Amino acid sequence: APPPPPPPPPAPPAPALDSLLLSVDRIAAIVGLTGLDPQQVATTLYHDGNAAPAGEPVGPYLIGQRGAYAETGWISARMQSVRQLVDGKADQKIFQGLVGYPSAAAAAAAFAEQARQWQASAGRTVTVTGSAESTYLCTFGELTNTGDALAMTRHYADGTGWTVQRALGQCGSTLVDVQVSGRWKDATVAADLLDALIAGIPGAPLRSPTRDLLAAAPAPAAAPVSAPAPAEPPLLPPQRVAAVTGLPELEVDWTGTALFDDSTTLAVGESIGAFAIGQKHAYAGSGWISARLQTLKHVVDGSTEAFAYQSVIGYLSPEAAAAAFAEQARQWRASAGRSIEVHRADSPYRCRYGAVYATDDTLAITRLEEGGNGWGVQRALAVVGNEIIDVQVSGRSPNPARAVDLLDAIVAGMPGGGSRPPTRDRLPAQPPSPVPLADLDALLPAPEPLAAVVGVPQLVQTNSYTSMYDDADLLESGVSAGAFGVAERAAYLGSGWLRTRIVRMVDDPANAAHRVVQAVVLLPSPEAATAVFAEQARQWQAAAGSTISVAQQNAPYRCVYGPLTDLGVAIAITRFTEGGGGWCVQRALTVRGNVVVDVQCASGRDGDIALRVAQAIADAVPATVRG
Repeated sequence: APPPPPPPPPAPPAPALDSLLLSVDRIAAIVGLTGLDPQQVATTLYHDGNAAPAGEPVGPYLIGQRGAYAETGWISARMQSVRQLVDGKADQKIFQGLVGYPSAAAAAAAFAEQARQWQASAGRTVTVTGSAESTYLCTFGELTNTGDALAMTRHYADGTGWTVQRALGQCGSTLVDVQVSGRWKDATVAADLLDALIAGIPGAPLRSPTRDLLAAAPAPAAAPVSAPAPAEPPLLPPQRVAAVTGLPELEVDWTGTALFDDSTTLAVGESIGAFAIGQKHAYAGSGWISARLQTLKHVVDGSTEAFAYQSVIGYLSPEAAAAAFAEQARQWRASAGRSIEVHRADSPYRCRYGAVYATDDTLAITRLEEGGNGWGVQRALAVVGNEIIDVQVSGRSPNPARAVDLLDAIVAGMPGGGSRPPTRDRLPAQPPSPVPLADLDALLPAPEPLAAVVGVPQLVQTNSYTSMYDDADLLESGVSAGAFGVAERAAYLGSGWLRTRIVRMVDDPANAAHRVVQAVVLLPSPEAATAVFAEQARQWQAAAGSTISVAQQNAPYRCVYGPLTDLGVAIAITRFTEGGGGWCVQRALTVRGNVVVDVQCASGRDGDIALRVAQAIADAVPATVRG
């Protein structure tokens, strides 16, 4: 009969544990680091209080914790930390620990309890409170349990690739506890240290290397050792981004590994993910573990004319990335068609989203700034494996597919991404690009033909504008600014208007008896223009017959509205100034395609002058602008 197996080694007396810890040179050889700084050996367990999240077991979270070994009957302990200093700061940290028990059975029971707790933590994403009450997310990977060893890694959602590897083993009456934290290329550092410590225990049995058994567990996502270079794949170099988007001479503005936080610019409930690239609050709670972001800009004569943004967000698994993508898809769908206010400190503004394009792996949406002279922001997002590609292109562009072209170019360089059909081919039909301001100028009649319509010998242009009037503060609450004045901001607020051109003319600059203000306002679609017309028709009808007060500085006055003329495709109304000797202001509004024609004529003559001017302008709107 074969001889019985040797009994497990007894727990060494307390002084012997010191000799079982690895030397600094031995640790350096295993982990491949130099310049390690050893700390003093502790003879008791650590007690880090509330370092672990509330309700979470502390054992899988931190090495050698009193709370993890409480009531297990341990009798001795040795703990030591070793760190690598870079510029005076601890860049990589290594912890080794030994916990002695009176018997192998007691150590086995403690190991089994730790295995239970570690298994319960596997795959969980938890919120951790750090220094200065800051909070961050970390996600545990899957647990490897070989029967006498445990190994598990957690990844931090801080965008730097920081991970913590934990390993725990039993050898006779001793538990070996290891932790390494930092940006490690090798996912088996803790397992290798564990094996070296176990091998040094007298009477330790021969055992397979723990690192070989880790192969059965999913490999953790690769973590960068340092911040990636600006052109490091899968991000594209500036020249390639320029070629893909058609933006010349792009220069790198910023590169980083931390997500943006623009959440204060939007009202509560609006999707920050649909609004801007790589947002901290868009990915909060999703378990992301790494990020690479880059901003590029196109500068002309010192002014930034366009931006391109690219980012890749890493996850532990394709399932985690898919779940984050699904949440973004839900939010982007909810944003489609919405008009939102952006609380930018220097210049708040409004913008309107278009339709969303969504498939199982790709999203695309565009928003246009109200009165932004065609400034738009294209957003696109895709999931490939365990990564999300998040891009954004902003500027005044006739190409509605710049963002999706950039997205496709990044995806094509990733494993499994080259077989996707081009996203631009799958996009729904896009609305025509906004016409240039020069083309809007062409829609307004010159002084000579306009004078003939008004019925005066001449008209002289005195002013032209590309921004709307804002006379709402002259009127009492509830009074329609649209009925009162031409191209009033309040009348178009929330409509998604893109551009306007306003021209003011008089018959005699020195003593004007006729004043004409003509405006064209470009909307993103005929439907948007029709919606503006319908709302103004409602407000003008409500104004008909009313008397209003105008708080004009130094000369307040009152005026009375006449009846509304509603021709179905055009509306007109006149107001008369009290005591003004017949002075009146005619207003007229009509729509052609995605252009609103807004006219005001002031003189001592009543009639349909404004309506005729509006009709003359509308007749000149070409089909290409009508949409």
